[in-house]
Amino acid sequence: MAPRILHFCKDQIASECREFDAAETRPRGISNFQLHFDNIVSENRLKGLDPEVDGKRLRLQRLQAAKEPDKHLVPGIYTFELWARIVEVYSNTAIINSNDKLIALAGVAKWMSGFMKSDYVAGLWREHLASQLLWRVVSVFQSHNRSFSNPSQRPSLYRAPTFSWASVDADNGSGIIYGEVTDQDLFIEIAGVHVTTTNPENPFGLIKDAHLKIWGKLRKIDLFEKINEKGELNGRYGWRLHGMGEDVDKEEHTNVYLDCPEQDGGLAVEGHDRDDRSRRGGIFDSNDIWCIPAAEGERAATRESRYLICLLLQEVKGRRLGPGTFRRIGLSKLSPWGE
Repeated sequence: MAPRILHFCKDQIASECREFDAAETRPRGISNFQLHFDNIVSENRLKGLDPEVDGKRLRLQRLQAAKEPDKHLVPGIYTFELWARIVEVYSNTAIINSNDKLIALAGVAKWMSGFMKSDYVAGLWREHLASQLLWRVVSVFQSHNRSFSNPSQRPSLYRAPTFSWASVDADNGSGIIYGEVTDQDLFIEIAGVHVTTTNPENPFGLIKDAHLKIWGKLRKIDLFEKINEKGELNGRYGWRLHGMGEDVDKEEHTNVYLDCPEQDGGLAVEGHDRDDRSRRGGIFDSNDIWCIPAAEGERAATRESRYLICLLLQEVKGRRLGPGTFRRIGLSKLSPWGE
């Protein structure tokens, strides 16, 4: 994540920096446009790190002409828009050594901390942390059989806590979408933050241990894999409430984004393929899956059309932290109109 990059192309050299992109044939800058919904707009540059310019443009693109729902957070929210953009691009980028995921981002994080005025928390920021927990991994749609693949993986060695996007490698899929930053319409509260880095003097370095203390309403659920009309797994997932009454427990919720379903679901075991129903020990066979309503969103939507966003958790037993310890396994969105 260097502030300046040289690209040695076939017939010329191109460059990127915080000011503009250029090439030998376009020394004064390269025009860069993208199709955003129905409009052609100037694309935001990854190296553009000016909150009042680049961050504000990102915010306007997110709102799509809707009224600003968080006026009290302006202009500070522009900096969070910049960070969200960095994470989303970075999470879709391959790294030779996945253990360097946070190290490679450390320089940019340190730079951004000057604008944030907030503590760094394993790829997130302490201010408005609750809303930043609502990131999600994007599945890959396969048009040939109208199914989804979920190739995201967790690293073999500990790198980050599961509440952070940095705990997932999604560069072989569609990347990660950062949580919308807000302090409104939240149903969880961060009561404590603990992060220990290998170098106590460097909060942007390697992480030794981290956890959060969260207040919210837990509900036990049954998580399951969806199948198509042929009886085959199609990369979609759902859940039902558990123990809330027969009528309530029958309702399925299928707008689900799991962080690493093929790994957490038991597919990482040698000899198991995607359609093998005999695997055991994963999240789909667990009696310890919970959801916690976390927020309403998206922020630009009218109140009556906002989703209820829930974190999906798995209880971790036998840990030194004692009972009530959970790891994140995904996120779900419940439509106000039912599913």
